[in-house]
Amino acid sequence: MKYENVRNGPKFRRIHPLAQGISPFFANQSPIMNHNPQTSPATQPEASSPVMATVLGVLASVRFAVAVVVVVAVACILGTVVPQGMETAAYLQKHPGAAGGLEVLGKLGLTDVFHSGWFISLLCVLASTLAACTTRRFATVRRTTGFARRRAFGSMLAHISLLLILAGGVIRGVWGEKGFVELQKGRTLAQFQVGNELKPLPFGLHLDEFKIGENFRSTVSPTFATEG
Repeated sequence: MKYENVRNGPKFRRIHPLAQGISPFFANQSPIMNHNPQTSPATQPEASSPVMATVLGVLASVRFAVAVVVVVAVACILGTVVPQGMETAAYLQKHPGAAGGLEVLGKLGLTDVFHSGWFISLLCVLASTLAACTTRRFATVRRTTGFARRRAFGSMLAHISLLLILAGGVIRGVWGEKGFVELQKGRTLAQFQVGNELKPLPFGLHLDEFKIGENFRSTVSPTFATEG
């Protein structure tokens, strides 16, 4: 114990050592009082944690997600406007002067947008942003109740549905193929043509009947009906 003189009077008061602070010796030796959660080995974050937190923060950012959606939308517009795949040959027959421009677009991967690597990469990035947002929504569902929990749960389901759609787009872009079949009446085919190559189908196509109906009272194109 030690005593301290009080200025307001001659009286003395007893001051406990804890009120003055622990001496340097005990402060350095005590594992409880010297505990620092920031430097403790048990709670010190790993070196990669800040990097992962930064990456997740960027992926879950609304601005980043909107930017990726805009880029994907522009790519889809290009894939709709620019002739794709086998359509380029028919387009060149009608517009021979566009051969040079289509060649440049082909080198940029714009004549087969939906099967190109850069478009599939965009879909994967968009899927990553949705996955990060879904993870955050799941954490919100776990820690909230009532209306807030139902709202977060609905948002999480919406993100999961978009993830499934993007997964279908990636599967189509990587493993999907587009071709045509020239099927005549009474014949059965189990293959389709992709360019100059014939590829087998896992099923057979048989055409029993083919009819052409035309309405002379309208300018609508003839309608076609098949049976088989």
